[in-house]
Amino acid sequence: LNAAKDRLYVVNSASRTVSVVSTTQFLLLDTIYLTAGIGPTDIAVISDEINAIEGKLYITNRFSNDVTVVNASTRRVIKTIAVGTSPSAIAVDPVRKEIYVTNERSNDLSIINTVDDSLSATIAVDNRPTGIAVAGNDKLYIFNEGSHRISIISPSARKIVSTLSVDGPPKRGILGFS
Repeated sequence: LNAAKDRLYVVNSASRTVSVVSTTQFLLLDTIYLTAGIGPTDIAVISDEINAIEGKLYITNRFSNDVTVVNASTRRVIKTIAVGTSPSAIAVDPVRKEIYVTNERSNDLSIINTVDDSLSATIAVDNRPTGIAVAGNDKLYIFNEGSHRISIISPSARKIVSTLSVDGPPKRGILGFS
């Protein structure tokens, strides 16, 4: 969803497009054709630097190992950022102005600075990270499906600060109620 929660952006992997849907009118408003990246799988939205409602879309591309950046206002691809192997999940921290991407086959996390759309850090995590949740208290939770563990990362320190073991392979999770 965008900041106003009136537009939903939906990744269509097979057609390499993003559908722009009105959540108030329940209509398809537009289709964005992804001219870069192969195998789009997940998407994050962040407001622009002046906190306008529309900003940029960041789309993970599983088979080309990169993230496509799209200007949400013009609906055009503006950049492609190389990340790790098989990027799977993506999340945004609008306060830190960062995008976090789990890379399932290189077992790491890519951190993208949204101000200049550059790769600012790569942090090694556990086996097959497939999900991520952002906490507002300088914590990221990385769900490592291959190791049955959750890595807790401090984005400011750029390192793992703790690890939790779970009974089964964690895939996705959300943070609720602070």
